[in-house]
This record gives sequence, structure tokens and C-alpha cells, in this order.
Amino acid sequence: MPPRVAPVVPQQDVDSVLYIHPSE
Repeated sequence: MPPRVAPVVPQQDVDSVLYIHPSE
């Protein structure tokens, strides 16, 4: 049984999160 691989987060997804929750 192959080990579980964490899902890859697309760069677009990261940009969306930063846009919604900007870091101050």
C-alpha cells in the first residue's frame, strides 16, 4: 500500500487565501 501523499496546493489557491486574509 503506497503512503498517503498530501494534496498539492495550487499557487492560485494560495494567492486567493492571501487576498482574502492579508497578513499585516
